[in-house]
Amino acid sequence: MEGTWNCLSKAQTVSRLNPCIMSEILLQIGRHDRNLAWTFFKWAASLPHYQHATRPYWTIIHILTKNNKFKTAQSLLQSIAHKGFLSSPVVLDVMINDYSNLGTNSAVLSMLINSYAQLGLTQDAIQVFYQLGSYGINPTVHSCNILLNSLVKAKFPAMAWKIYREMLCRGIEADSRTFNVMINACCKQSDLQNAEELVNQMKKHGFSPDLFTYNSLISLLSKKGMHYEALSIQDTMLEKGIQPDIVTYNTLIHGFCKEGRLRDALKILNEMGDLVPNNVTYTTLIDGYCRENNLTEAFRLRDEMIRKGLVPGTVTYNVLLHKLCEEGKLEEANDLLNEMVEKGLDPDHITCNTLINSQCKRGNMADAWKLRNKMLQSGLVFDVYTYKALIHGFCKSGKIDEAKEVLFEMMIAVCCLLSAGFMPNFSVYSWLIDCYCVQHNEEEALKLPDEFVKRGLSEDVFLYSSIIRGLCRKDKLRSAEKTFNNMSRRGLVGDALIYTTLIYAYLGAGERTKASELCEEMASKRILINLKTFYVFDKYSLEMDGRPEVFWNGMIERGLVVKSVAQKVRTIAQTSTSSMLF
Repeated sequence: MEGTWNCLSKAQTVSRLNPCIMSEILLQIGRHDRNLAWTFFKWAASLPHYQHATRPYWTIIHILTKNNKFKTAQSLLQSIAHKGFLSSPVVLDVMINDYSNLGTNSAVLSMLINSYAQLGLTQDAIQVFYQLGSYGINPTVHSCNILLNSLVKAKFPAMAWKIYREMLCRGIEADSRTFNVMINACCKQSDLQNAEELVNQMKKHGFSPDLFTYNSLISLLSKKGMHYEALSIQDTMLEKGIQPDIVTYNTLIHGFCKEGRLRDALKILNEMGDLVPNNVTYTTLIDGYCRENNLTEAFRLRDEMIRKGLVPGTVTYNVLLHKLCEEGKLEEANDLLNEMVEKGLDPDHITCNTLINSQCKRGNMADAWKLRNKMLQSGLVFDVYTYKALIHGFCKSGKIDEAKEVLFEMMIAVCCLLSAGFMPNFSVYSWLIDCYCVQHNEEEALKLPDEFVKRGLSEDVFLYSSIIRGLCRKDKLRSAEKTFNNMSRRGLVGDALIYTTLIYAYLGAGERTKASELCEEMASKRILINLKTFYVFDKYSLEMDGRPEVFWNGMIERGLVVKSVAQKVRTIAQTSTSSMLF
């Protein structure tokens, strides 16, 4: 047999091996000896001028599955799942129709769902799940559970519910793991009603709540501040013979600490019995005391955990450093940082951000910049908080050029990382514009959009919004108007905040016709003021000359606000009887 294979290794023969021929060879061998088919597949993969395509992989995975070699089959699937377009309906259609064995197809495709879910490719896993339904093939409940769990972990609980309901409609019976995953989803959504319903369904299906179930319920109740109910669940656990574990106690302690109920938290600590508190236990308590401005007790607990043989981790030190910096105790914070490094703990980006932010708040920009450089040298990656702290610090210190350079660096990070989380928001731009305005240098603020373009960076509405707001605050209405027109010419559509700011400024200048025209433009573009815009603008309008009541009533009458804003306006102020300004 080996000699026959060696004949195939000739370059001329290998060049004729296409995916269909290789699949057929594997099938022929597999009919007589499945182990030999697997050996041949591996041998063929070693040929210098040959590379397996998706189809031979799919064939050998089916053969391995029939031979109960599930781990090997799963490993192979995972290696090709992200590059073989297997979730594509066209590819799946071919693969499914190649094999008529419903049981094997179900097993293999269930493993494919597992592979996608475990690789974090949840959209592909969902696509395969629904595609199977069109062929009347159901994945295993185990695969459904893996998919549901990956969705909950990825913070897609709504999609998890959709998949859960679909699997029930298709007759896939939930098991205890299914119920636990969905109860965990309820915990993430603070959905007590559905969690209780799931527990009832769990019992109806003959499954008893386990430790995970009870811990999830305790976490949910603690999040909602329902501590006595959470303690009641703990009592139920004991009645059912289920011993609370460290997660149970840490969850209860965290719930009490979050609300400042430290006596209750310590009481739980003392009730742990034979269970040994861990780093999470002590760090939670230390954080609780820091929130209550009791650094003495926080450090006492830190010392206690060391005496008990626990080593405070970076998270513990970060909690203490944050409080020391918050109280302006920078010397003590530096000593604690040195202690942390001496113990072999590497500061993380949270450590550095805490220290940078503290220096920036106090205007110590040279020290903040040194810390920023140390972050770079340590290989730590800046996040949005690093950039924002430095920009705000430089603006507060009047160092506009330095702030601008950090802003551009932040924008470049957006392009390199393709991360929307790094995008500067309205606040970041406003710090910069306000700094220009304080220095009576509004002309430089007007040049910012052009500078963005020169550097190959994208302008956005937030940038224009902050410029227009800054100019209107300085009664530079003509410049604000010019900025608005430039923005429109560049293809950007103004948001509710821009329109609201300009309308308010026009009314203040007595230009009611222009204000009315902008209102009509808002209406035609269906731009409505939501609560977020209301809060930002209301703060701005109060800094001006106090026309908000009549202004808001006018906007409500014109139908330019959402219902929640209208209700808010009526709640915080009596309806004005004055006539509309426009």
